[in-house]
Amino acid sequence: MQPVQDRFDELIKDKAYIDGIIKYINANLESPLDAESIARHFSLSKSYVQNLFTQKMHIGLKKYIMQKKIYAAHADLSVGISPMDVCEKYAFGDYSIFYRLYRKTFETSP
Repeated sequence: MQPVQDRFDELIKDKAYIDGIIKYINANLESPLDAESIARHFSLSKSYVQNLFTQKMHIGLKKYIMQKKIYAAHADLSVGISPMDVCEKYAFGDYSIFYRLYRKTFETSP
C-alpha cells in the first residue's frame, strides 16, 4: 500500500499537469493541437497525457480540444467573422470537419 504522503504528492503532480495542459490548450486554440504536440511541450509521453487527461477530466483529450475550439469559433461567428476565416483561425484543417462538428454541436450551420 502506498503511503498517504506519496498518494498526496501524486495527486498534486497530476493536478499540476492537468492545469498546465488546460492552460496550454486555452493559449493555443489557434494552433493545431493534439496529444503529441501537448506531450512534447510538457516532455511527457503521448499515452500518459491522454490517459491522465481522460482519467482526471472524464473526457478524452481530442474531444476536449475540439469542444474548446468549436465554442471559440461560435463566439467569433456571433460577431460576424466568416465561417471560412473561423475555420482557418482555429486550425480545423478542413472546412468539412469544422462544418460537421459545428452542426453536430449547435444543430445549425455555421
